[in-house]
Amino acid sequence: MVLGSQRSAIARLVLFSSAQLAIAGCLLGILGSLAVSRLVASFLFNMRATDPLIYMEAVALMILLAIFASALPAFRAASADPIDALKTI
Repeated sequence: MVLGSQRSAIARLVLFSSAQLAIAGCLLGILGSLAVSRLVASFLFNMRATDPLIYMEAVALMILLAIFASALPAFRAASADPIDALKTI
């Protein structure tokens, strides 16, 4: 903000970086779950271990949760006083 950035741009930056981390975590989680799907398949009843609908729902839920969890830090970052931030450097 000291260099001319808008408060909305700061909030978007925090939310976007949170979403990127959530997407990366979801991709790693999908790869891990596909790796162990044969082991888990024996515990499931009337369900496939690689059901695409379950994966899509889980990814959507995780990304939404990550965005909601980062909303308060994004608001705080956007409303921070730039002078106080410069004093801590």
